[in-house]
Amino acid sequence: VRGSCEYLYLLLYIIVIFQNTKHFKMGSIHTVVPLLFISMVGHLITLIMLFFSRGENVLSSLPSSYTTPQYNAADTSALVVLALSVIFLAFEFAGLFSGVSLFSVSLNIFRIFSHVIALILLSFAILEQWSYQSLWYIFGFLSVPSVILEVILFVCIFALKTNR
Repeated sequence: VRGSCEYLYLLLYIIVIFQNTKHFKMGSIHTVVPLLFISMVGHLITLIMLFFSRGENVLSSLPSSYTTPQYNAADTSALVVLALSVIFLAFEFAGLFSGVSLFSVSLNIFRIFSHVIALILLSFAILEQWSYQSLWYIFGFLSVPSVILEVILFVCIFALKTNR
């Protein structure tokens, strides 16, 4: 719980900065898309860093006297959540580079929020050696909604033939 107020202040600061999104109009695509790209690359780099340091996160969630099968199960779970996160992120990169979600400013702002918050939380998971189970919550609340919205946009554009 050490420094939890600092994390809360940091998250509140980020929310306040991006809260006033009414100035984002269709002409601001030159601002939103680079921000989205940078936040997605930062999220990817943090996932890669977490992949190489996941052993510490696995050990922090195990009891002091753990067995090898317990460690292997926890490590496999951490590896699965990291792999799913990278796959979902690759799908979002495909949507961005294909141009499907390029002009959806509100979706891109939501995705910027989710990637920045995931980036911050994953950084804290690395630095403070959070349990690997917290990675599942970060994945479920921050990666999955972005991909679901991306899939809905793909379906609307390609299957339903709607305008962007």
